Amino acid sequence: MKNKNINLKVQSFLWMSLSYIIFLFLYEMAGKYSSALSSVPSFYFRWEEDIPFISWMIIPYISSGIFFICVFFVCKTKESLYTLVKRINFITIVSAVSFFVFPLKFAFEKPEVKNIFFNFFFQFLERMDTDFNQCPSLHISYAVIFTIVFYKEIKSKAKYPFCVWFFLLGLSTIFIYQHHVIDVIFSLGLTLFTIFIFPERDNKRNRKVGFIYFLLSFILFTIGLIFFNWTRILLWSSLSFFLVGKAYAENNSEFLKKDGKIALHNKIIHLPYLLCYNILWRYFRKYENEPWREIAPDIFIGSKLNNEEAEIFLSDKKVIVIDLAAESEENNILKRGSREYHSFPLLDICNLKEDIFLSALELAVEKYKDLKENEKIYIHCLMGYSRSAALGSAFLRKNYHIESKEAVFRIKKLVKNAVIPDYILDNIKEC
Repeated sequence: MKNKNINLKVQSFLWMSLSYIIFLFLYEMAGKYSSALSSVPSFYFRWEEDIPFISWMIIPYISSGIFFICVFFVCKTKESLYTLVKRINFITIVSAVSFFVFPLKFAFEKPEVKNIFFNFFFQFLERMDTDFNQCPSLHISYAVIFTIVFYKEIKSKAKYPFCVWFFLLGLSTIFIYQHHVIDVIFSLGLTLFTIFIFPERDNKRNRKVGFIYFLLSFILFTIGLIFFNWTRILLWSSLSFFLVGKAYAENNSEFLKKDGKIALHNKIIHLPYLLCYNILWRYFRKYENEPWREIAPDIFIGSKLNNEEAEIFLSDKKVIVIDLAAESEENNILKRGSREYHSFPLLDICNLKEDIFLSALELAVEKYKDLKENEKIYIHCLMGYSRSAALGSAFLRKNYHIESKEAVFRIKKLVKNAVIPDYILDNIKEC
């Protein structure tokens, strides 16, 4: 074990050294190239002239160089180290190409810094850095990469102060007059693209879906900075979709809903996301004549019910509800009228979280064995096409001891629009 750790530290040192050399060489060359040009343009939004200069933010800005060295040693496995190496060097190289092809210069003059302590660091920055090499901002891209590594590799709560510091590091690029907003936008876009083409080895499907939400968040954020009349709504939506993307990337299916209810603060933060799913639910339900299907005597699968459907379903027998939707609250009539309600939130269109899926399956099998004549079970997700169909298939496989393909075939025969792709089929096979 010690030899493995020593070997990893040696590799971390070697990759850090190589990455730092690549950065220094390309950054220096790009800076010299731009400074030799007869004229270099600037690009900024008019409202950026009102951004205040905050001298103390030089501290988090300067710390980027220290964390560039440290981040390699935070990695605890070769896989995470190699992912970091690929990401950080890809960002460095692509950014350097952009500096050569689209050279830009910072447009504003820095005010005089009277504080001796902060002024020392500004003098250091003036000697070591340049007004060129603007877009994309390497500080922003590196800060995002640092955040991902520290958040993933440090298991204790000690990771949170680091994440806050990296957020300040990103903000500092604007508030010490080192970068314009356009540099931030392009660096975030480049970083998202980098994470997408160099994903972590686990939960690839989840990370791809997460990337789509991150991309949507980035687009809304960018539009919000350009169209001032819509800034608040667009930035709010951007935050909502960013947090959803984070939940997908971490396979955190319980980020929103607890015991069938969504807390008020989550409703406010995630309102744009919730509205989108509510519209989708209403659209698909409009063309779905049968909200539920009976897959075995007194056990049903389907979608979230509206009030009228809930009253009909509750009318003949007592109901045990197994709710798999992570993005919507349970219907109040169904929840209050059911004999038992159980929430097992699973994220849509991605790998199902194994422990939650198996817990829901075990409960369904257990409840079905003890089911009385005046009781029935209802398993549902939001649309009724994927998660409930997957759990229904797993139930048939486990309860009737049939092959997974046969179980899926039976469900698809009952639910014509059922979607059970390979990444969900794996969950069923393991039951």
